[in-house]
Amino acid sequence: MEAMVSLGIMYSRGDGVKLDKKKAERLILAAAKTGHPIAQLNAGISSQDRGNFQEAFRFYKMAADQGYTNAEYSVAWLYHSGKLDTGINLDEAKRFYARAAAKGHEEAKATLARLEALEARKRGA
Repeated sequence: MEAMVSLGIMYSRGDGVKLDKKKAERLILAAAKTGHPIAQLNAGISSQDRGNFQEAFRFYKMAADQGYTNAEYSVAWLYHSGKLDTGINLDEAKRFYARAAAKGHEEAKATLARLEALEARKRGA
């Protein structure tokens, strides 16, 4: 699976091989379906790039449920952004930002701190 994911990423970037987005997507989706979290994250990125945020969420969530930090951040971002059919869900966003932040994800730490500061200002206002 590692090789399949790596080759898919290479095709998606044209890195050492001819650029072939369709082949890249086939390889990454095949690996994602086996439960490979890096492939699931990349499948989510591909879905998000196409504007399919619900599908992106599904892939990100599968990888996040395996504890993959970058996917936890991506799930948080989708909850925070309002791109999902459910709209903005700050409680879930903060929960997933906190999971990623606890593992050292710098953007998650910064975003969580901003959200908490905003909430503190609202309570003090």
